[in-house]
Amino acid sequence: MFKCSRGAVGLFFALTHRSGFLVGLSTSRDVSWLEDSQHFITVSRDKQVKLWRVGDDGQVAAVHVIAKLPESATAVSVASGPGAHLRLAVGMDNGAMAIFSSSGDVTSWTHVCDVPSDLAHRSTVRRLKWQPHTPKQVCVCERERERERERE
Repeated sequence: MFKCSRGAVGLFFALTHRSGFLVGLSTSRDVSWLEDSQHFITVSRDKQVKLWRVGDDGQVAAVHVIAKLPESATAVSVASGPGAHLRLAVGMDNGAMAIFSSSGDVTSWTHVCDVPSDLAHRSTVRRLKWQPHTPKQVCVCERERERERERE
């Protein structure tokens, strides 16, 4: 993790944490910050979706395992909806996605649905992004190389 600061000659970034020093972050493949700027969610090869918290002292700690998925997770996106409602999309190696929601308590998530790979993508989900302000739609990017091989 890096922290941005304003110095005499402009902005600079300082390394605050290395992933290898944070147990569980070393295998993370993607991360998405919550709007409160105190929590973030990671996904990883170990198939876990984890919630982390950055304390006032800057220390990072795992708070909660949101889900254990059937496949290795590759992408994550979280967005705020009306009120304190949160939506979470997780992409997987096999092209499938899992959708979760929270009514505002960041430690309590409900599995909403799965989108199987035959309806989504046949290859690895690389990026996800929720529609801003009213997260009703999520955009998905897949790994291009695998798609190109399928065409051959």
